[in-house]
Amino acid sequence: VAGTLLYMAPEQVFAMTTPASDLYALALVAFELLTGTSYRTARKTSIRLDTPIQQHIEAALHPDPAQRPAGVGPWSRELAQRLAERRG
Repeated sequence: VAGTLLYMAPEQVFAMTTPASDLYALALVAFELLTGTSYRTARKTSIRLDTPIQQHIEAALHPDPAQRPAGVGPWSRELAQRLAERRG
């Protein structure tokens, strides 16, 4: 198993890495960049993002890789769009 445990997708523990594993890690990093805290720490507190952004990130954190959005590129563009809409 290779990677940083804090950003590792559940399937990576079993050495079953897929492109969805990269999306999982990216979503964790995006959450941390936007909140200043890790997703796992935030789950124990009341730290949340605006609902559409929170839901978008959580979709990429689904435990089943087959249930995550398809593709890092489309997911990233949609996140950027949601953030731009939030700024007005």
